[in-house]
Amino acid sequence: MCRNPVVGEDDTSIDESLNQVVGWLLNQVGPERFAARVYFGMFFLLDLRDPCNGTELRVVEITYFVVSNDRDQCREVGLIYQQVWTAMVTDEYLDASAGKQGSAGDQGSWLNMMGSARHLAETFPDVPAIFVPCISGRLDGVDAMTQAVKWGSVIQAAWSFMLAARNRGLGTCWTTVHLQREEDVAEVLGIPYSEVQQVALSPVAYTVGTEFKAGRRKPEESFVHFNGW
Repeated sequence: MCRNPVVGEDDTSIDESLNQVVGWLLNQVGPERFAARVYFGMFFLLDLRDPCNGTELRVVEITYFVVSNDRDQCREVGLIYQQVWTAMVTDEYLDASAGKQGSAGDQGSWLNMMGSARHLAETFPDVPAIFVPCISGRLDGVDAMTQAVKWGSVIQAAWSFMLAARNRGLGTCWTTVHLQREEDVAEVLGIPYSEVQQVALSPVAYTVGTEFKAGRRKPEESFVHFNGW
């Protein structure tokens, strides 16, 4: 049985967490290590706050979080993720897409990322816990402002959880592939599909090792515009 880390014992900086977050989990998940329900409870008390809503999660009426460490549920959801991913990311897709990534270095970085993503798909059925942020209501055909309000609150709150997990030795990874079969996942987890929309799916597990490095980044001048476009 693994220990539960003590709050604050890992002094990983926010900057370091943000710098590593792109690739650090996918090859590092240790499925055999268990994330306890009590520990999740602590995360939600301390860390599910988003900048839009001040010091309290006042968006509670439109935001929900489904967490499961039930072995059967995690396996079923993981298998759905695996099936969708492998159907989407074929060898033909990889061959066709790699050449569109730019320089040889960018192509190599992208292929490494896709290798990590493949590893996640292969091991997803074995993760010990999953985290599914959700919003009330379906957003199909809803105006852009309403969508921005709902997406903006739940994504920031979920990101706070993921950073808190990182700081306590737990790995997470923001994924959306399963949304192609959102209704199937809703059935597994008992989510009322017609009333609640899933936003993402993240595995949660202790990592195998803590030696992570920064992911490759594009130069900021390629995507940052100052004082206008």
